[in-house]
Amino acid sequence: MPRINLRILIEDKGHLEVRRLDDDGTLGATTTKAVEWPQGMTVAEPFQVGTSRFVLFLRNDTGDLQVHPIEPDGSLATASHRANWTKGWSSIAFYRGAGTTYLFHLKQTTGDARINAMNGDGSVGSQTFSQVWTKGWSTAITYNVSPRGSGSTDYLFLLKRTTGDVHIHELNENGTVGQRVYDKRWTAGWTTVNTFKIGKTNYLFLLKRSSGVVRIHEITNGGTVGQLVFEGDWTAGWSTAEFYRIDDTTYLFLLKES
Repeated sequence: MPRINLRILIEDKGHLEVRRLDDDGTLGATTTKAVEWPQGMTVAEPFQVGTSRFVLFLRNDTGDLQVHPIEPDGSLATASHRANWTKGWSSIAFYRGAGTTYLFHLKQTTGDARINAMNGDGSVGSQTFSQVWTKGWSTAITYNVSPRGSGSTDYLFLLKRTTGDVHIHELNENGTVGQRVYDKRWTAGWTTVNTFKIGKTNYLFLLKRSSGVVRIHEITNGGTVGQLVFEGDWTAGWSTAEFYRIDDTTYLFLLKES
């Protein structure tokens, strides 16, 4: 299987391409034919169960869900799982606990939060967590911190774009949300949140699309937001920021939708 692939979903036309990333970090050849997908898919998230890799597609206004295996050449196979959920699921994120892959999903408009175990064939399995939180959580991402000399812990980062509220929770190995380890109110307007790792250090990347303000913080060994290491004012309009790693070099892919 290719070392890494970049998936680009163009939502308005349902057009999808999977491209290989070359050794110098640039975009390489398309690994599959351009495929016409159902219009309106709002989420395309890769995940792994055991040694098998998949991509989950979700349309939040209808609840339509598809899971496609990733072939050894990086292309996408025919859907192996389809489902129709209730509408409104705005964020999804995967993590692994005790050998099991879990799917966290959240509705921004209602605060409904759930976790399901993923089956070996990529289908969505049994529910392990269900709560109703406050409304407005616009971003949910997961990340893993492995301090030297101790075990690793997974964390769930939550952000409300309109208020700047930030919560970070531990994620338990049994597929439940654990204790809250961070609770702050930042300035409003953060639209892109992502994490990356260089050496043994984890970092948190933050971007405001409307202004181009960028911040990077270290992530502490306890999974919380640490010291500020970079602050910049870029041009406005950056809608996507994805990090990837080739050998020992970390790259940042940035995209303006319009």
